[in-house]
Amino acid sequence: MSEIPSLDLNFENSPTVWKFLHDQSFIRGLMGPVGSGKSYGCAAEIMLKAVQQKPSPRDGIRYSRFCNRAQYLSRAKNNNNQDMARAIP
Repeated sequence: MSEIPSLDLNFENSPTVWKFLHDQSFIRGLMGPVGSGKSYGCAAEIMLKAVQQKPSPRDGIRYSRFCNRAQYLSRAKNNNNQDMARAIP
């Protein structure tokens, strides 16, 4: 069986985001001040879960679906797009 890939993430300066990433609850929330790494942490979480997903036996593709919600849509579109681009190499 192939090894499940992982990401090398360092959230040493954001212990709340680190706890969020290690929480296995089905539904979670993350709050904090502007610039605390919430959007980046959520982008990293999506990427982590996607690479940990087992490949489909049919075609070897890892299928995943996620929802990332932010309070203000216009700000979320801008911030989340930038954070996703930084989190996904």
